Amino acid sequence: MLLRANSPGGQPSANRGLKKKILQSLPKFAYDASSAGKFTPECAICLTEYAGGDEIRVMPQCGHGFHVECIDMWLGSHSSCPSCRQTLVVARCRKCGEFPVAAAEMKTRQDGAAGSGGFLP
Repeated sequence: MLLRANSPGGQPSANRGLKKKILQSLPKFAYDASSAGKFTPECAICLTEYAGGDEIRVMPQCGHGFHVECIDMWLGSHSSCPSCRQTLVVARCRKCGEFPVAAAEMKTRQDGAAGSGGFLP
């Protein structure tokens, strides 16, 4: 589980929004025909269908995807997924001080490594 950086008392801050650096650490990808079965066909925020080339950001805990512009605006004032309301909180690594690789991005890297002898790129 990811924890929010700088939250008072180490507790998750509900609906306070995420810092820009944390937002930018969340995975995103360009939507194409092969992405069609992975998500609902439209952004739940703006209700517009995804089109080829649209940038989609994926929530690491629940896997819901949204247009980058839509979800970044939402997460600027909320700290939960707009679809399932699962709280998204992120913390820096205690050892190195960096933000962790988002769970979805890590899973994608591991899946890709399985076909290449088990080594990550």
